[in-house]
Amino acid sequence: MRSDPQYLAHVWPSVSAVAVDGEHHVSQLHSAQERARKAWGDIHSNHGRRMADQTKTEAARVVESAKFARNILESQRNTYNEARENAENTLRVTQAQLLRKLNPPSDPGEAALFAEIRAHLRGMTLAERIKAVQEVVNTPGSDLRILHAAVAGPALVSLLPPDLASRYTDIYHASTSPNEFGRAVRLSTSLEEAATGFQRLEEHVAAMVDFQQAKAYEQAAA
Repeated sequence: MRSDPQYLAHVWPSVSAVAVDGEHHVSQLHSAQERARKAWGDIHSNHGRRMADQTKTEAARVVESAKFARNILESQRNTYNEARENAENTLRVTQAQLLRKLNPPSDPGEAALFAEIRAHLRGMTLAERIKAVQEVVNTPGSDLRILHAAVAGPALVSLLPPDLASRYTDIYHASTSPNEFGRAVRLSTSLEEAATGFQRLEEHVAAMVDFQQAKAYEQAAA
């Protein structure tokens, strides 16, 4: 179990979702990720010093290392949970905004055209439908109303298989709502990275610090 920078760079996930102005909750997740990296270094270094201190008994060394690690872990857990909850709330709001973008148009004329396109797509074979949608994606300046009609609606009445529906929905959002879609992607990526970082912190510390033995020593001394 090492704490040097090369080790940390290899083991901890990189922070790849770059925050933009105003995305405070993405920045919070980045901070939590970096603090997890630093927490491992602090716990690792403290454990090494404690266990090498021959002026203390084995029980004292184990207990002191465990106490330090528990305090750091608790602080980091609070930091991570706060950042995670804030980001998840923002992500839910952003996803709801994107979901509303898939509603049929409110303008009567556009709504009628939307329904006509849906009916036309529904009359095609699945292969023809996929080809028509892919042509829209491949051709710059194509009418995105076709893509909208293809991905709108609940899964039960979807015109595309789930994997393709998800892919084309992302393409539609990226084309028509780049700000909201980009925010959702950055939040999702940062949430995954921060979760992985905290999980790895807990796993590495548990493998190094003997919390059960420390608890036994503490109970025996009580």
